Amino acid sequence: MKKMILITIFAFLLVVMCMPCQSTLVEASTNSDIEITRQDMENFLLNGGGQRYAYTEGEVYTANYLAYQMELNELDYYSGNGYLQNFNVGDKVSQNVIGVKRSTLSDEIIILGAHYDNHIKTSSGVYDNASGVLILLKLMENLADAQLPYDIIFVFYGAEEDGMKGASHFVSMLSDFQKKNILLAFNFDSIGNGEYTYFYAGDFLNAHKKLF
Repeated sequence: MKKMILITIFAFLLVVMCMPCQSTLVEASTNSDIEITRQDMENFLLNGGGQRYAYTEGEVYTANYLAYQMELNELDYYSGNGYLQNFNVGDKVSQNVIGVKRSTLSDEIIILGAHYDNHIKTSSGVYDNASGVLILLKLMENLADAQLPYDIIFVFYGAEEDGMKGASHFVSMLSDFQKKNILLAFNFDSIGNGEYTYFYAGDFLNAHKKLF
């Protein structure tokens, strides 16, 4: 649980760190004391995140729960008139849950993501990936009243355990304009598991010289 707290603070502070790059001073919440408790996990599993296997009613139930949390935090719709991005995998249906905290200062984008379905061999997916979901929910809540220099896209991916189908669909639906404006994309996966935190990145320094 301590690792989850540390990675949450890391992500939050990294978002805040980006802000001085803009000519207009903006501030996020000064509260970096973000903590995820056992009670937070139990509440999620009880109210929104029980068995949420891909393409099942449980996954749909969790998707609706996450959409409701986005509504509570007054995120804008990513597209259309709702938070759900439905997609088909053969004759099966899953859904990503996407909301946006928009900025009036820039069209640039930071993506914060986590998959929310759990593997068929696990009963609750506490580590993979309820831990990542809770990090995103806490960040969403903490940034609710912040004025940010970038659009923040919060995305919960469906059907990850079936080969990252939700993430693949999300990327395939990005416009050229959006792709050009993405500064960073974080995916919080299985961060409640094990003793170490692993950070993976692509061509990080060259791709994001503008940001740093």
